[in-house]
Amino acid sequence: GGVVIPFPAATKNPLSMFQNIFRLRALCEREKVDLIHARSRAPAWSAFFAAKQSDTPFVTTYHGSYSGSSSLKIFYNSIMARGDFVIANSHYTASLIEKLHPFASNQIHVVYRGTDLQRFSKEAIADERREALRKIWGVEPHCSIILLAARLTGWKGQRVLIKAARRLVERGLRDFVVVLAGDAQGRDAYVSELQAMIREFALE
Repeated sequence: GGVVIPFPAATKNPLSMFQNIFRLRALCEREKVDLIHARSRAPAWSAFFAAKQSDTPFVTTYHGSYSGSSSLKIFYNSIMARGDFVIANSHYTASLIEKLHPFASNQIHVVYRGTDLQRFSKEAIADERREALRKIWGVEPHCSIILLAARLTGWKGQRVLIKAARRLVERGLRDFVVVLAGDAQGRDAYVSELQAMIREFALE
């Protein structure tokens, strides 16, 4: 029953962000919006002021640690802690919010990310599908597959997994394949770094 309305939120241009306040307020009034939920910092700044102007409850989801330690960056990130209700995806994230943005301590609520584990059980996936993937990836039947499904960015752990693979090989384990499945999102330098690590550890 949801309706997707295209909106120019993917901008960090201050003028565009300012214009988005009024666009969003008008949208809230036209659609009789009951709640604004922001999940990204730049759009959240526009949403925060639109919520204030339209007297609409404002909720944010704080997904984890943000980069940057300067006072300006901390202030920019603080918008994710300015919701009437701030969702933290873990107790670690909640403690981080309290440390960086103590003003938000009474608004923080931990809500874990939802994953239907049954969808990923072996019983839920047909043997034919598994075998087809093995063929696409060129993985022999006797080899185990270690899958890291995450976008290619440093804090998702690709470096850690590559180092772990080296330790496994050093211990004599070789019947496994590592699959890093994720979008680089333009991080070509990071991809090159990972490829260099793989070559350095002779894990090709």
